Amino acid sequence: MGKVEEIMAEIQKLGAESVELDQSNPKSRDLNKLIRRYESWYSRALPVVEQVLPHRSEDFRAAYRLSKRKEITYETYTISDYLLGLVIKDRWSDPTFDITPAYQTKLARQVAILAAALASANSVLRDIRAVLRAEILDSDVVAARELAKAGHLRSAGVVCGVVLESHLKAVARRAGVAIKKKSPAIGDCNDALKD
Repeated sequence: MGKVEEIMAEIQKLGAESVELDQSNPKSRDLNKLIRRYESWYSRALPVVEQVLPHRSEDFRAAYRLSKRKEITYETYTISDYLLGLVIKDRWSDPTFDITPAYQTKLARQVAILAAALASANSVLRDIRAVLRAEILDSDVVAARELAKAGHLRSAGVVCGVVLESHLKAVARRAGVAIKKKSPAIGDCNDALKD
C-alpha cells in the first residue's frame, strides 16, 4: 500500500467516526465520553480540512468555537459551548433555546465539510504527488545542466536519462500502461507507451 492509499485509509476512518458522532444521541450521553471522542476526532479532522479544503477550514473551526461574538444565541452557540455544558438562560432562569439542536447543527456542518474533504482528498493528494515529482525532476535537470557546463557530459547524460526514465514510468502508470520488463529502461518505457 502506497503513502497516498495509507492517507486515504486514515481519512476514510475519520469519515466513519464522524458518522458515529453525528448519529449519537447527545441527550442520553455520557459527557466525558463524548468530550474524549469528539476532541480526538476534531484534532485529527481539522488538519485534513486545512490541507484538503483550506477555504473551508474557517467554517470548520467556527462550528467548534467562535473567537469573537457579542452575545450567545442559537446561531453563535458552538460545539465547545455544548461540551462545556453551557446553557443560556433568560432572567427567569429558563433556557433561551434548546442547546442540543444547536450542537447537532454545528456537528452536522463539520461532518459535511469533512465529507467534502474526503471526496476531494484523492485528487488533491495525487496532485501533490505530481507536483513533488515535478519539482524533484526539475532539480535533477538543473543538476544535469550544471554538470554539462562543468564539462562532465557523461554524468549529465546519466542524470538526464534517470529523469527521463522516471518521467516515462510515471506517464505509463497514470495511463494504465503495463510495462512487461521487471527493470525497464528508457526504450522499454517508450515502446510500451508508443504501443
